[in-house]
Amino acid sequence: MSRPLFAAAALATVAVTGALLSSQLPAQAFTSARVVTVTPYLSLDRVPPGSSLRLAAAVTIADGWHVNAHKPSLDYLIATQLQFDPADTGAAVKLGEPIYPAHVERAFSFTDGKTLRVYEGTALIGVEASTARDLPASSRTLHATLTVQACNDSSCLAPAKLPVEFVIPIAAPTDAIQATHPEIFGAIKFDDGGAFPAQQSGAGAGGGSASTNTVGRWVAELGWGPALALIFLGGLGLNLTPCVYPLIPITLAYFGGQAAGRPARTFSLATVYVLGMCATYSALGVVAATTGSILGSALQSPISLIFVALVLVALALSMFGLYDIQVPSVLRQKISSKPGYGGAMFMGLTVGLVAAPCIGPFVVSLLAYVGQAGSPLLGFLLFFVLALGLGVPYLILGGLSGAATGLPRAGAWMEWVKKVFGCILIVMALYFLDPLLPSSIARFIRPLALVLSGLYLGFVEGSPIRTSGFRVARFVTAAVFVAIAAALLVPPAAAEGVPWQAYTDAALSSAAAAGRPVIIDFTAAWCLPCKELDHLTFGDPKVVARSGDFVWLKADITGVATEPVQALLKKHEVLGAPTILFIGSDGVERRDLRLIGFEDAAHFLERMAKTNAAH
Repeated sequence: MSRPLFAAAALATVAVTGALLSSQLPAQAFTSARVVTVTPYLSLDRVPPGSSLRLAAAVTIADGWHVNAHKPSLDYLIATQLQFDPADTGAAVKLGEPIYPAHVERAFSFTDGKTLRVYEGTALIGVEASTARDLPASSRTLHATLTVQACNDSSCLAPAKLPVEFVIPIAAPTDAIQATHPEIFGAIKFDDGGAFPAQQSGAGAGGGSASTNTVGRWVAELGWGPALALIFLGGLGLNLTPCVYPLIPITLAYFGGQAAGRPARTFSLATVYVLGMCATYSALGVVAATTGSILGSALQSPISLIFVALVLVALALSMFGLYDIQVPSVLRQKISSKPGYGGAMFMGLTVGLVAAPCIGPFVVSLLAYVGQAGSPLLGFLLFFVLALGLGVPYLILGGLSGAATGLPRAGAWMEWVKKVFGCILIVMALYFLDPLLPSSIARFIRPLALVLSGLYLGFVEGSPIRTSGFRVARFVTAAVFVAIAAALLVPPAAAEGVPWQAYTDAALSSAAAAGRPVIIDFTAAWCLPCKELDHLTFGDPKVVARSGDFVWLKADITGVATEPVQALLKKHEVLGAPTILFIGSDGVERRDLRLIGFEDAAHFLERMAKTNAAH
């Protein structure tokens, strides 16, 4: 065969082969799929049932190409959109709306100088998710489709629908959980609430409420190590609450009196005391995990407040010398041959309940997470870490010889100091009873107790010490008690508040029909943080100024044991007071904004602003 004929035959063969191959290429080779790829990511390596996680789709666009933003500049342009198969979601896995990245503005040769909203390089799309509590330890696959259209400076490819699969491994109760791909999820602007948007508010008991509390977000975003560290710091910070802080000098005074100047014994007493605290809280965590019930509201119930007041009175009477706190001799002998350890253990076991009215909202968050996880070991661990944080100041101060030796020693001076602490405990007991008393009595009872305490400590108490320094100390103490009483008697300045209405289903429905957003405050007469919200947050002028944008409904759950209140709590999946719900103008709750516990006015205003924001 001559060379020209051979060359012609070769070219023909190449042409035919190319035609045959091109006929077999997938259609997507000529669409936007040629220059766009998508990669799925999970924020956790495995997901505990009844908890939250985050999904991300990383959209990689070839150099020189772009895709339209989720909200394109022109209506006829194909928007970038991530959609999940509804058959994969429901009771088992619930999803929030995708969170799209910020676009960039670009002008191209075909736009006559006008700019278009586009994504270039790598665009990250985030999604909040939650898993049901009863999922078995296996895996769930979520199928999604990413719609894109890619263009360069002169032409566009046909739109493409790219498949994306998110395989979610469901963890067993004993599995260790690790956060993954922090660089991916840190670059996505998830809502600060870290929970789920409004359409998920109908979740059942297993459907995502773990995500609406602080602990669930810590675990999902940071992993177990940092989450435990934050729980420890949270316990440490609880020492600054008004229920716990006054107990520190009282407890250290008890240690100092028992130790007789021996730092090692003071430290050992503090250790037993902290172990008692850990036992109380760890038992609470195990019970919550075993029963799956939420006990947070019980921590601030009237019965709990009365019990706390009785414990404080019992401690006060011991300060007045009526008795020494000790456990029965049989148990004392089992605990230690020295009676001081029994008293330290008793005080440690009860201090958690004394602190409950102030630390209740934080404990509710832990209880919610542990109750949904259903792991007694996890419940024990989380609450043990919380108690360690709460008790570490006693270990530190107990271990410092200077702190121990600097405390008043046994004798007349020490007896007077103990009585000062006893009076403080009596006033604290009345503080906890305040929500249960009629307002006409509650206003005067603590000031009266303070005045009587000041007169007793300054002029009536019969200590034999006659030094000038002691007389000055007595007079100053009396003056301080009377001054505090006078401050409490000064009525607060009348201020305009938000326009509250009593909660009813009809009022809520009426607001939804009118397209008005709603704020619902679940409160109770026995709830101390609720009173702080009323006074400091709802009375703030800036909150009041914006109150007209909302319908304000107050749900009174004082009678928490009654059937109507229980039905109301179950309907809205409320665990205790205070809990505040934010309902958008579409009549659906913004679960990512739900508030449990006290919050200052500035942060509360941010929640108000987000209620009707796009999410």
